[in-house]
Amino acid sequence: KFVQLPVIIPPPDKRNLLHYTYSLFILPDNNTKERQAIEDVAKKIQLQENFSEESIKNEIKSYGVTNDLQEIVMRGVIAKQTQQQISQAYHTIDAKKTSYSDSNVEVIDQAMKAVSSFSNNPREMKRFLNVLRFSYFIHEGRKALRLGVPTIDQLTQWIVLTMKWPQFVLWLHKRSGGISYDKKSESRTREILETLEDASVKDIDTWTREIKTQFNITSDIDDDKLSWLYDENLKNFFAEERKLPSPLSDASEKGLY
Repeated sequence: KFVQLPVIIPPPDKRNLLHYTYSLFILPDNNTKERQAIEDVAKKIQLQENFSEESIKNEIKSYGVTNDLQEIVMRGVIAKQTQQQISQAYHTIDAKKTSYSDSNVEVIDQAMKAVSSFSNNPREMKRFLNVLRFSYFIHEGRKALRLGVPTIDQLTQWIVLTMKWPQFVLWLHKRSGGISYDKKSESRTREILETLEDASVKDIDTWTREIKTQFNITSDIDDDKLSWLYDENLKNFFAEERKLPSPLSDASEKGLY
């Protein structure tokens, strides 16, 4: 049952928003060379890992589209390609949902790893598994869109972090500049996580003092929203992350929200 699951969906970045806007415009009529160019070029770039507007323009010119219509056709191609990507992502998620099973070795593995560090409360463990299932589908959808994705280990640890220390995660989002696909925000998130990981080798009093100084935090132990500052279990969480070859900070730009 999905009740109060800590899942945050960020707004689209400017590029994706622009491409979606293109898709709202009416395409040129069927049976015209402009429409044929849109259909053919969109299919062609769908097979490419990367493409530029310049390469799209070059493809369009080969169809004899006049200069005054090339911009319209280019927008149509991008709109068509965006629709194809979204459709592919939906298809991938639906396929994963259909084939998903709690006998999935990868998922069982992650759940069992998290049991000891997450909670011994049956209700909380059920919530954790629901979030893990949901996040797994989003993870596969991002892969279908050729976006960066965290490892399953990183995804699991992020879920543990968001569910055990939600006030910290809210502070992290606010401190990094908000919840978005913005590169500056993601880079700031990485810096903050790296700072917490590096400071975690200290004792709890030193860790708290250094974090407060580093981020100019004024708080006392009675401040509920910043109680995580004094939580030795959170410090130890980052200490364990620091030992890993791929800690959470390495995944901050790969879709952890």
